[in-house]
Amino acid sequence: MKKQLVIGIVVFWVVVWIGGILYFQVSSGEERSVDVVTIQQEELTTNLLIPGKLRLSEVQTVHYNPNKGEKFEYSVDDGSKVKKDDVLVTYKNNDLAYEKEQNQNAINSQYLEINRLQEQINVVEKKIEKAGEEEHSENIIINDLREEKNQYIHQKKLANIDLNQSLIEKDRIEGKMEDLHVKSKIDGVVMTYTDLDVSRIGSETPILRVFNPDHLEAVAYLSEYDVPKVKEGQNVSLNAEAFEGEEWEGTISKVDLFPTEGENIGNSEKQTVEYRAVVDMESVELNLRPGFNLNLEIDTGAIQADTIPISSVMFDEDQSYVYIVMEDKLQRKNVETGITSDNRIEIKEGLKQSDQIIENPTDEMFEGMDVVVND
Repeated sequence: MKKQLVIGIVVFWVVVWIGGILYFQVSSGEERSVDVVTIQQEELTTNLLIPGKLRLSEVQTVHYNPNKGEKFEYSVDDGSKVKKDDVLVTYKNNDLAYEKEQNQNAINSQYLEINRLQEQINVVEKKIEKAGEEEHSENIIINDLREEKNQYIHQKKLANIDLNQSLIEKDRIEGKMEDLHVKSKIDGVVMTYTDLDVSRIGSETPILRVFNPDHLEAVAYLSEYDVPKVKEGQNVSLNAEAFEGEEWEGTISKVDLFPTEGENIGNSEKQTVEYRAVVDMESVELNLRPGFNLNLEIDTGAIQADTIPISSVMFDEDQSYVYIVMEDKLQRKNVETGITSDNRIEIKEGLKQSDQIIENPTDEMFEGMDVVVND
């Protein structure tokens, strides 16, 4: 008896539940009316928003180089303006100075030797000429004089070879002496490090910088997904939070071929990979300084694409999908989306031109749900 009572109660609530569903579907006919759209081909303009930093585009850093000399002197003052090829720093190298002096002494000595040999040749030639004028001069005397002359000529040739070698060495030494003068590669302003202790600094320590305060550029880092969209020559709009309401223009001048690799993400072996992009900025009148944070909006161009309203697309974990109407029922369609612009989104795969797509789907909708399409 109790068993039959339990079964009866269960059946009663099942009937009530089914009846409630049927009543809801019948009584809510107006709520199941939907608006639909179809795929439209439109031109989508895509702007990429990324952060960046301001830096000087023309900077020359001079590092301490002990191979040139242990001591150096600044040839310019801190804050002074310089032109390209102006001398910035001069190294002192005693060994090289001694080498130059020795080379010059050798050259002077070789010139003296060549002149002495030429004088000897001239003396012997006069003897030969005089002997030839005498009637009773023996040929053996003339031959001896000629042999002596040939010896002087040979010695002079050897002295000239030595001289040429010394002159080549002189050019080499002068080149090294010229390297002791570090010159500016750009027009700009000098910043020196006057508090350096030369006895303690190491190789590659910065000792001077030259920068052009009028040439600025922005640097940003692109993900591997953004890199294909960014190309040299694209226009960029820039603004800084420190100057509210101000905006500047620029162009992409360079996108690095090789990435800058970041740290591992979590415990995985996957690394963040970023590519540096450089933006040349047009003249800026405000007092911007290197290191300022910037917001960059890159105009990556326009494409013709099949689009639907962004509101039509729903997401299930990593899958994008839409609802379409098929024979007055909802059917779920997984789609592959592309770029977005304003309130439209590109549909790459998953839909046909004739599909009736729900314009504003809700979480209460489900596949197989009866709907009525509004006129």
